[in-house]
Amino acid sequence: MRNIIYLVIVQGAIYLAPLLMLPYLTRLLPVADFAAMVAAQAFVQYFVLVTDYGFTITATRHIVFAREDQQQISRIYSATMSAKMLLAAGSMLVCLLLTLLVPALRLNPVITIACMIGILGNALFPMWLLQGLEKMKQLALITAASRFLPLPVLLLLVTRPDQAVLAALVVNSPAAIGAVFGLLYVRKHRLAVWHRVEWAAIRHQLTEGWAAFIGGMATSFYTTMNVLLLNGFSTPQQVSYFNASDKIRSAAQGFIQPVAAALFPKFSLLAQKPDAAQLSKLMRMGSAVMLLLQLAGGLVMYFGAELIARYYLGPGFADAAWYLRSLAFLPLVIAVATILSQWRLLACGESKALSKIYILAGPLHLLYAAWMTREWGAPGLVLSLFITEGGITLAMLLLAKRKRIPLF
Repeated sequence: MRNIIYLVIVQGAIYLAPLLMLPYLTRLLPVADFAAMVAAQAFVQYFVLVTDYGFTITATRHIVFAREDQQQISRIYSATMSAKMLLAAGSMLVCLLLTLLVPALRLNPVITIACMIGILGNALFPMWLLQGLEKMKQLALITAASRFLPLPVLLLLVTRPDQAVLAALVVNSPAAIGAVFGLLYVRKHRLAVWHRVEWAAIRHQLTEGWAAFIGGMATSFYTTMNVLLLNGFSTPQQVSYFNASDKIRSAAQGFIQPVAAALFPKFSLLAQKPDAAQLSKLMRMGSAVMLLLQLAGGLVMYFGAELIARYYLGPGFADAAWYLRSLAFLPLVIAVATILSQWRLLACGESKALSKIYILAGPLHLLYAAWMTREWGAPGLVLSLFITEGGITLAMLLLAKRKRIPLF
């Protein structure tokens, strides 16, 4: 429970800081510039996913099993960080080339380049190491500090409507700040010591994370791709309304991850040393906490949509109330899928089988979501999200049954 509380602080900082920035930016920046910034963030997010490469699952599990072996922890740390730095360098190069060569991205290239600071910061932040060692208190402090430090910078430096580039740089800086703090903490407390890394060790980490990476990339087709779909088939106003509402939905959904991440190491250990009573206790407690949190968040979003849109987002975003109501209960469906994926399938080492679900679901979502968005605009996109999440959850249930993985 203590770890859950610390990770709630982590997730709260991750979502609360952007939410505090959001009403300031929606009021200061022109709608077209705000839409350009969120579209650039959605584009850059794909390269952030590349640097994640599934290491939050695979590297965390490796650290969990190596807790008593400092040498092994250092070897895992060195190999994983080397792999992430290579991925970051390649991602930033490809991102820059696409920004300069693709006509649609050349419209606001400097905004996109400013967002790229998030790629490097995400690659260097050793969250997976702190999570595997259950250093949740330290992780909470580092994350909170890195997320809230840019707030006064934004208020002091971004004061004019023509400063969208500077706004993009500040909004995407928390990951880089967190990386600096995290690496200093690892070095000061000698949680891991850098070892010379052979290419075979880097290749091993990349191979281990491949299935989780493919699953994460496929998932992005029905998350970050949604803003790009609206950007292609609707107006800047709809893009702004959906993105602002989806950030609030993500904040409500954000409390899924602290509970999931806090218990993931324990479910991983239980997969190695089964204990039916402990498994049942953890599943019931964790599921109850997660689902009740999402139900409460959904009710607040649904019944408070008008107030949130008018007084939080601003008078110009009053029409966003419909988007808030439509997305209110999507996190509840996602919570069920998270329980099945992280605590049972991934903890039991079924990342390859799970990735096949996402590999199928991602492109399928892209196909029918594009058609539904073109035909019906934002309502079609929202409906496609529920279809995709419901189908994924059902597929996970069937996979767990086929693999004979007990749910309780």
